[in-house]
Amino acid sequence: MADQPELADQPGAARRALRRAALGSGPLKRRSDRIELASRLLTAVALVLAVPVALVVGIAVGADTAALARERAAAASQQEAVLLADAAGPDGSGMFTAPVRATWPAPDGSVREGLVHAPSDARAGDRVEIWVDRDGQRTRPPMDVADVGAVAVVSGLVTLLVVAATATGGHLLVCRVLWLRRAREWEEQWCAVEPLWSGRRRPPAPPGSPVR
Repeated sequence: MADQPELADQPGAARRALRRAALGSGPLKRRSDRIELASRLLTAVALVLAVPVALVVGIAVGADTAALARERAAAASQQEAVLLADAAGPDGSGMFTAPVRATWPAPDGSVREGLVHAPSDARAGDRVEIWVDRDGQRTRPPMDVADVGAVAVVSGLVTLLVVAATATGGHLLVCRVLWLRRAREWEEQWCAVEPLWSGRRRPPAPPGSPVR
């Protein structure tokens, strides 16, 4: 029974300890210290939330990119282009590509002619695969699963970096402003106290005190 008051006071003591650890108390705890601590806590919360936010953004961008890739794949088709001339690449090893005029069939059955990229060792009459749109014009290959995944990952990482940089930069800006304010207050207080400490100016003697 004698321990009941002590046990009942534990929640209050815990709250006081938490308050002192978080916002602080006492005459030495300045308002700027509380602002800096609040900024630090908000920055920590923002950094923690940046991970799920980046994950959501990456998933959303990946879904949109996958839908766009399916749409482009439905509007494109792969055709064989017949080279009309030899490739004029830097060498004949086939390690490089060079633009060569070629012809290829369009989806409507007509024939298109234009430049295609062929290996540097290709010869006239060789065939290279190209992608064309519904009008028979050359187009880029549709994105595959790896491309969609790369776009999603990059979007998530960029979001994470932007949120982290914004939160950290905001906290550093707050700390900079508070530091300038503290320096100005310290200078003002020192200008008021320094003459008293150095003896260059003595405080006025109270009435009735003996003259030294």
